[in-house]
Amino acid sequence: MKVSIVLPLLDRRDLGWGALTSAVGQQGRAGIEVVAVIGPEIAQREARDPELAALIGQADVVLRLPQSGDVIANEILFYDAGCRRATGELLFFMEGHTVLVPDAAQRIHAYFADHPEVALAWAPRRNAQQRRLGMLVGLHNDRHERRAEAKGVFTLGGNSVIRRTAFDALGGFDPALLRFAETALAHHASARALPMGRIDAPLCTHHNDMSVAHWRALAWSTGHAKFNYYQALVARGEDLGTHVRHPVYLLARRRGAAKALLPILKVTTPVVLWVAMALVRRQPALASASYVLALAGADISGYCGARLESR
Repeated sequence: MKVSIVLPLLDRRDLGWGALTSAVGQQGRAGIEVVAVIGPEIAQREARDPELAALIGQADVVLRLPQSGDVIANEILFYDAGCRRATGELLFFMEGHTVLVPDAAQRIHAYFADHPEVALAWAPRRNAQQRRLGMLVGLHNDRHERRAEAKGVFTLGGNSVIRRTAFDALGGFDPALLRFAETALAHHASARALPMGRIDAPLCTHHNDMSVAHWRALAWSTGHAKFNYYQALVARGEDLGTHVRHPVYLLARRRGAAKALLPILKVTTPVVLWVAMALVRRQPALASASYVLALAGADISGYCGARLESR
């Protein structure tokens, strides 16, 4: 089985080119295909920097898209283009701020060879951060992993692998859902009861440090995409009550409620995030709980914004 590593060179944070270096430096490259996807910003740097050009040239496939890699809404377009070009039986998605362990692809090969019944699998990931916001993100990643122990998970963050046949059967990514497309795919896999497994050893390290502005933009876009997803479910006649985890999203589907909530959240969310950052070094449990509230506030803000933009 060939593993296609799909890597949009976006959102690199403080990592430089570590994600690409770890992908092209994998052990056992004979069974690996690295698909690098870049926008015009990196293409321009590549033209000026011979070392970068040489590194990018080590990828098996290089896709140069016209869309800007600095626009968060374009992220899913890069993933979609990469997986369409990939030829491997197994699809493994990375982020620009993830670093693979040297034998990640070999671990993937071994797991799927031993578990031919599994359609998709996830693995734990390590967290790396130095700043307060990054520490909060790491704590939140750990919360997700604990939840995944019972239900499984699928993310684009260097810890999930899916068989190409399963990915195509689930319909792939819907660009209208932005980054929430990963969650939608997981929902579809769960609804079809596709066998999901767990690779015990970590496949990557996730670098979490980022600016507050970038964090806010990521959370806002997720909420915006979530609204698009719920709209699509309603259009198909599905009951949102079986999909929505918190009733506030049902409330915010009302235009009046969204209009009232949005200014409140814009004021309270930065305050709650500041509290979480102030507490994270001395009281991580309380900081993590506060961070969940801040993340929810930013997410719901994006959701309300999308509702007010819709007809």
